Amino acid sequence: MPKVHKHVAYHEAGHAVARVYVGAQPTAVETRADGGGTSYGTSQQWESSRKGQYAAWDLVLYSLAGPRAEARISRTAYVVIVLTSGREDYESAKPVIRWLIQHGFADGEKAAWHRAEEEVRQFMRTHWPHICRVADALMSRGRLEGPEVVQIVGQRLAVCPH
Repeated sequence: MPKVHKHVAYHEAGHAVARVYVGAQPTAVETRADGGGTSYGTSQQWESSRKGQYAAWDLVLYSLAGPRAEARISRTAYVVIVLTSGREDYESAKPVIRWLIQHGFADGEKAAWHRAEEEVRQFMRTHWPHICRVADALMSRGRLEGPEVVQIVGQRLAVCPH
């Protein structure tokens, strides 16, 4: 499998494991022959196990986990990933960050992005082995259904604190 597929697999695995971590409904995830990938159900089935501002922070974590995983495995600067293959993910996090600021859950844009990035870095440190297992399965199978993701990472994945 070409190297680009490895990066895509890790990108999509980051999203998939983040969904499980925040208690959202796990959905299918795939890599394609054209070098792309998809984590299905992002907007239609988004519901964190938490509510209000916490659900919003969870959505930001989910959005940024894919690009952060891709940056880590490719050893490419995160900013390069955000400006290229992770651009849509970053763009999807922006209105959520704005909402958090407007509703008083963050002290300005710089502080909100700093918190989001720190949460994603902590998530990566804690759950990197899970991301690697899901990425490996994606590289060998090409597609995983939500329950398969849960099975790979295990039922006992430490869920974010409430």
